[in-house]
Amino acid sequence: MIIRMHSMMMWIRAEMSKRMTTAGIITLILLSSILLAQKAVKPIPDNNSLPKDSIFIKINRFDTTDKFISAFLMNTTDSIIKLSGYNNRINFSWQAKRRKGSWINIGKYNGIVCGTGYGSFNIPPDSYTSKRIIRNKYEGSFETDVRLYYAMNKDTFYSAQIPYLIDTIYFLTPSNQILRRIFFKLREGNLPEEKRDELQLKRVEILIAEHRLSEAKEILDMLDGRSVIQYDVAYHSASIRSLILKQRTEDLSDEEICSEVEKIARLYGSIPNHHERGKSAKRVREAYKGYIKNNCHGEEK
Repeated sequence: MIIRMHSMMMWIRAEMSKRMTTAGIITLILLSSILLAQKAVKPIPDNNSLPKDSIFIKINRFDTTDKFISAFLMNTTDSIIKLSGYNNRINFSWQAKRRKGSWINIGKYNGIVCGTGYGSFNIPPDSYTSKRIIRNKYEGSFETDVRLYYAMNKDTFYSAQIPYLIDTIYFLTPSNQILRRIFFKLREGNLPEEKRDELQLKRVEILIAEHRLSEAKEILDMLDGRSVIQYDVAYHSASIRSLILKQRTEDLSDEEICSEVEKIARLYGSIPNHHERGKSAKRVREAYKGYIKNNCHGEEK
């Protein structure tokens, strides 16, 4: 009994030690995060010539030989401002001026994906935080102006304009940028047929997501008959028919809707369960079968 009690006490002490160690590690991580955030924020030197009672972005002077731009978010107000950051650092976004003079976003922060998780910090009055940015990140041959911006609550702050040579691909939407890269890839004469099919299907997926259904259908018509990818073609064809049906429901009779639903269900039904899209196709087909049973002839034709 004494030995058992002694063993129990030893186990309790070990568990308490482990928990204290874990708590200590968590505390150290949080402290490290806070110290990093504090290090990222510095007081503005006295006797400066900066605008007073303002929040603004300032960029250091640079030339074409510089690798980085240093950007600063300055707070000369008497209030504390709270920022969202990544790994305790502010993230500025880019805008570029088009040929017609309007501005377009060319770089956007997509949220915290890793790091300590300490994703926000404060800038006290008369303080600033800064970020070094790769200068040639979007560089190309089109001469224009760019600027940095930062959105905070309902306000957006902009830097001064910077002369810049930009790659015009960044004037396209993200989807069109991918489509353009795929297009040029497909022009390569030595591309294996399997890789070409893979790229064509990627084009179809993007076009469907963008609701550019006629363009997607043209590609699928071209791919029809390719036995290696027949199930992918069937899946995407069913998706397009579903989206078109949703757009046209009010213009079709009940009989026409049932006919189209049956075609869509058959396309989904042609995809075997072992295919990578099999489970998804089966779930959608079951939903269509339910519609056919309740609203059409009771069963698929």
